[in-house]
Amino acid sequence: MYLTPSLRQSIEKEISATILKVSPLGGGDINIAGLLETSKGKFFIKINDTSSAVEMLRTEAKGLKLLLNSKAIPVADVVAIGNTPSKAWLLLNFIPSGNQTARFWENFGTCLANLHRKSNTYFGLEYS
Repeated sequence: MYLTPSLRQSIEKEISATILKVSPLGGGDINIAGLLETSKGKFFIKINDTSSAVEMLRTEAKGLKLLLNSKAIPVADVVAIGNTPSKAWLLLNFIPSGNQTARFWENFGTCLANLHRKSNTYFGLEYS
């Protein structure tokens, strides 16, 4: 995985850290996924090849913040969002994969059920 100089500079400026290593991660068809190892720790990054995708990533960040605030299911914190003239990016705290325990699916199902117990005064969100 390669970061262009402008992309690297954009990220480093936003998080006030030096990127030490970049590794590709699998998954996703729309965005490029990677692991950034920086002077401030490890982060997960999503990169889209169009700068206009920053709105899509901002909307994703809003959804992640809603999930995080629900306290129903663990999700990564949004660290930063940005764009260069040719790319958009979303940076999250990195959550390493763990060993799947015997109760993984039961615990996941409980978290998902807890999420569905959260309610609001109206259906849907004010954005799409």
